[in-house]
Amino acid sequence: MIDALVIEPGGEVYDVKINDWTDYKALVGGFFECPPMNTNQLSVFCNDEGKIIGLEPNPLGTAVWHAFFDTTDMIHGTVVVTGGVDEAGETQTLAKEDRDKLVAVLQNIARALPGLL
Repeated sequence: MIDALVIEPGGEVYDVKINDWTDYKALVGGFFECPPMNTNQLSVFCNDEGKIIGLEPNPLGTAVWHAFFDTTDMIHGTVVVTGGVDEAGETQTLAKEDRDKLVAVLQNIARALPGLL
């Protein structure tokens, strides 16, 4: 079981425990993907057909992805943030220190851009 952070399209952010791949699927509402990131510290999971099936854009979840990958693409639907992966490719728990920093940054974004959500 690992600790993760969920970022909903409307801006709600909360902690969850992930047991296995079925939890990711349930949280994002279908098949999921982990978009590429230029860090080993965090992983972002989202619905792999979010745009195609018309899920709501997720500005805060997208901001996390953009912080670690050069893209102009937008994530649609719920985002799950975990720690990075280990040498064996296993997803790691989101460290409390990283979680706390991430929540603080997301709160600042939401306050600075209230019309965003």
